[in-house]
Amino acid sequence: MNEEGLLDLQTLSYQIQQLQEQLQIIENQFTELSILSSALDEVKESKGKNSLIPLGPGIFAEAELKDTDKVLVNVGSEIMVRKTIQEAKELIEKQIEETRSLAELFKHEIEHSLEGLKQY
Repeated sequence: MNEEGLLDLQTLSYQIQQLQEQLQIIENQFTELSILSSALDEVKESKGKNSLIPLGPGIFAEAELKDTDKVLVNVGSEIMVRKTIQEAKELIEKQIEETRSLAELFKHEIEHSLEGLKQY
């Protein structure tokens, strides 16, 4: 293999590694969104019950949930909008679908790059 071929191989290997790292981030986001969706189901059933509210890393406050019909959703720039649990779940489901599509795109790119790697 000549020097140019070796450089191409290294570049392709680096691209595959970057794609795999990005795919891992996307898969983590998918997991977080799925957990959030389940948590919203639990909130719906928790009216009047005590819950732990995270204040920071490893620090929680105990609070009673009085309104479990609506939640506050950060829509960007720290602007909060009140949404019903169902509206919040629909928003999360959209994000889950977008995350799935993005993951599929990255998987396809990785497969394509691996095919290029086989040429060497």
